[in-house]
Amino acid sequence: GASYFDYDGECKLLSTLERVNSCTTVLLRRPEGASDPAVLDALKHAEVIYFRGGNQCNLVAWRDTPIQEAVVQLVARGGGTGGGSAGLAIQGALAVYDGCKGSARSPLALASPYGATVSFAPSLFDWEPLDATLTDSHFVKRDRMGRLMTFLCRQLANGKRDDAWGLGIDEGSTIVIDREGLGTVYGDVAYMVHADRSSSGCEGDGEE
Repeated sequence: GASYFDYDGECKLLSTLERVNSCTTVLLRRPEGASDPAVLDALKHAEVIYFRGGNQCNLVAWRDTPIQEAVVQLVARGGGTGGGSAGLAIQGALAVYDGCKGSARSPLALASPYGATVSFAPSLFDWEPLDATLTDSHFVKRDRMGRLMTFLCRQLANGKRDDAWGLGIDEGSTIVIDREGLGTVYGDVAYMVHADRSSSGCEGDGEE
C-alpha cells in the first residue's frame, strides 16, 4: 500500500510527554501516499503533526499536496507541528536545505558555497515564528555551524533578503515555540545565527 500506521519509533517517545494522549506514525511508501484518504483522515483529527527523521529530499516533494494543506489547516485551528532531523529541516520559512545531492559538510560548504551538496528547495510552511529562518539539526555532534553559515550566506546572495536567521538544534535538544512566538529550549543547547552582513563570500560562484 501507499502508507501504513504504527506506534513505534519516535511515537513511543512522544507519548511519554505530559499532555500527549496518543501518537500515530504514518509512513508514506510512495508519493501518492500524500493523497491517501486514510492518511488525510488521520491528519484531520490530529492535534499535533510531527515529522520524523529520514530524508528531507523526500519530504520536500510533499509541497502542494493535500498533506501540506492538512498541516497548515491543523495549525490554523490551534494544533501544532514539528519534527526531528529531516522533519526539522522542513519547518523553516526561509528555505529548506533539501539534501537531495548528498549531505553537505561544513569544511566543503565553506570552501565551495555553490558545491553540489549545498542545495535548497522552497519552504513548505510559512510559520510566522520561523520567518526568515532556515533550520538545521544534529548541530554540535556533526559540526554544522560552518554549513549553516554557508546556507545563510547563500540565501542573502540571491538578493531577496538583507538578513536571515539560522536555527541549529543539537541531538537531545528540543525547542517548543508557543502561540506568542516565544521559544523554550529543552535538553542541551540550541543556536541562533543572524546573517546581516555582506554576502560577498557567496557571490559569483553560481546561481541560486
